[in-house]
Amino acid sequence: MFSNKLTAAITCLQKAIDLNPNDPFSNNSLGMAFFSMNRVEEAMDKYQKAIEIDPKYISPYINLA
Repeated sequence: MFSNKLTAAITCLQKAIDLNPNDPFSNNSLGMAFFSMNRVEEAMDKYQKAIEIDPKYISPYINLA
C-alpha cells in the first residue's frame, strides 16, 4: 500500500515539474519520493536540480547528506 502511494506521489510530482520545471520544492520532494523507493541515483539528481534552481534552499543539501 505504501509503495502505491509513493508511485502516485511520483506521478503527481513529475506532472508538477512538467508544468514548472524550475520549482525547487517539487524537485526536492520528488527526490525524497525516489529515495523512499531506494531509487538513490534519481533522488540525487532531483536534489541537485533543486539546488541548481535555488542555491539558498537548504532541504536538498540536507537530503544529499
